[in-house]
Amino acid sequence: TAFRMGRYSFAGESYGSGKYGNLGATIAAVLLDSEARDSLLDADPYHGSVREPLIKVLHVMRALDFKADPAAPYPILKNMASRIKQMAHAIPNVFSFFKPEFEADGVIASSSLVSPEAAAHNTPEIINLCNGLISLIKYGLVNCADNFGTTLAGHKSRCSGRKRGRFKDGSSGHLTFSMPEGDADSVVNKLATLLTSGRLNQHSRGIIKDSYLNAGPEEGPVKAQELIVTTAEFHTTGTTTKDGDDRPTLSLPPATARGYKATIFVMLAGGIDSFNIVTPHTCDNNLVDQYERERRSVMLSREEREKHVIDAEGQPCTKFSVHPDFNFVAKLYEEGELAFYMNTGVLDSNETTKENYREVTPTGLFAHNLMQNEAKRGDPFLEQPRTG
Repeated sequence: TAFRMGRYSFAGESYGSGKYGNLGATIAAVLLDSEARDSLLDADPYHGSVREPLIKVLHVMRALDFKADPAAPYPILKNMASRIKQMAHAIPNVFSFFKPEFEADGVIASSSLVSPEAAAHNTPEIINLCNGLISLIKYGLVNCADNFGTTLAGHKSRCSGRKRGRFKDGSSGHLTFSMPEGDADSVVNKLATLLTSGRLNQHSRGIIKDSYLNAGPEEGPVKAQELIVTTAEFHTTGTTTKDGDDRPTLSLPPATARGYKATIFVMLAGGIDSFNIVTPHTCDNNLVDQYERERRSVMLSREEREKHVIDAEGQPCTKFSVHPDFNFVAKLYEEGELAFYMNTGVLDSNETTKENYREVTPTGLFAHNLMQNEAKRGDPFLEQPRTG
């Protein structure tokens, strides 16, 4: 409403110009909403989320006062899409970096919660992110030690021999944050405010404080920064609770004597005009006429449909045409090595119609991201969930 009306009111104050799309009103509505101001939600285990990887990198750079070298005024973050699965202006597909319905395995999925950002937090990406942040804190932006940056021209791209927190060897930028004067508690509290919004638990504060004191005045501040970017509070927006329990040891299930068969599903990402891959050729019904009537200017010509003609049994047509560019596909079919699944989906009833599909079909039929998920799962109705 605030975006559409261009105005938002709170506690007698009005924000925005009253024009459609005013961002001042929109931001005020977000920040002043009751959920944003309610501290009780911080303790709710269902509240909060995993933070996006790139947001965490930029958070460290902004909170700890990153300063670019004059020779490289516009910092370059390299290979971010492949290393942490996220980079500005580099979305992998129309669904952006992760899908809104993604459920992370474990307690999130079992609680019927979604965690879109968790899709970018597999083990390799988590390690790459932490290594990159620690390297940034240690050396600035350089081209070594799992760093995200580049080394200035004329300098060696290596980190051996570099001193922690000293940036004299060609970094294209570095963090300039000055630690507050005072005792170790003041330092840790300041970092906790900047990097975890003050949510850092006391146990972690104690570990960081001890490390800060043991490392000495020169390396202690850098060590404290390195440790705090590995905490759960930095990587999430909720409040965490340490239970002190060890992670359970997972045991392999006992072997069985049953035979095993696997279906290997290869999803070729991209777009394809499937209605022109296999087309009706010889039919007792009106499918050929229907194809030409519906496809019009994008249909294959009759000459093109004569190039690869295949036989079929028990189908609406006794012969079909394969796209003229798919000679290898027609050959595999004729050799019995390939089968076509026509008009497949996740309808679970022959009685499904456009009037009742919402009630009788458990999946979204018109969102191709959902349909892809169901196809990949191989068990759209969850009769044996999480088995493959």
